[in-house]
Parts: sequence; structure tokens; C-alpha cells
Amino acid sequence: MPTLPFPGPGFEAVIFDMDGVVTQTALVHAAAWKRLFDDYLSDRAWRTCTPFVPFDTEADYRRYVDGMPRYDGVRRFLASRDIALQEGARPRAASGTTIASPCTTSSARTTTAVAGPGSRSSAGARRGV
Repeated sequence: MPTLPFPGPGFEAVIFDMDGVVTQTALVHAAAWKRLFDDYLSDRAWRTCTPFVPFDTEADYRRYVDGMPRYDGVRRFLASRDIALQEGARPRAASGTTIASPCTTSSARTTTAVAGPGSRSSAGARRGV
């Protein structure tokens, strides 16, 4: 089998997935999900006169959200709280009447958080890069 001339002259390696490998984004992602779910759960608790139980960045993030596609993570976490939202490609309201509502908010918050000061590169990765 012939070898491909990739990555090309002057390169010894290429890193394709930096998230969690070179950059420490898990804490930033967990914090963004916490803000999203706590806002939603707090609003829902107020509307339904039920107790507010916050999103746990350790247990809930790892069990339901981490490593999952965004919509699946939202579905899984909300199902763990016996909450079912309608499926929908677009948010119907800011209050989160479809699965798309929290997913859209999550995307914006995660992008902002990862680009911000909370995202750091791994010390070992800095030495290697």
C-alpha cells in the first residue's frame, strides 16, 4: 500500500481532536451545561410549583451529557428528571418547549465559554506541541 504525502514537508504530526486532549474543556463544558439546565430547571420549578434540584456537574454531566451528541444529552438528562419535551427542529419559545430550545442555548453558551478565559491547554500538551 503506498504512503500518502500527508501531512507534508515540515510537519511531523497533525492533531485532529484537541477538545479534551490539548485543551481542558470538560470543566468549561460542564459549567455551560449547568448554567443551561439550572436556568431551565429553575424556571420550570417556578412554573410547576415543584422543588428546584440543580444540575450536578459531576454526576449529571458525566452520566447524561459528556460525550453525547447535544440532543441526546438533553433528552437523557431531562428523562432522568422525568421531563419530556416535544421533539422539534426549531425552538418554539425561549422557555424550552422543544428539545431544540435547550440545545440551541447550549451551543451558544458552550461556544462562548470555550473561547473564554476558562478554557486552558494541558501542561503536557503545551510541552509536546
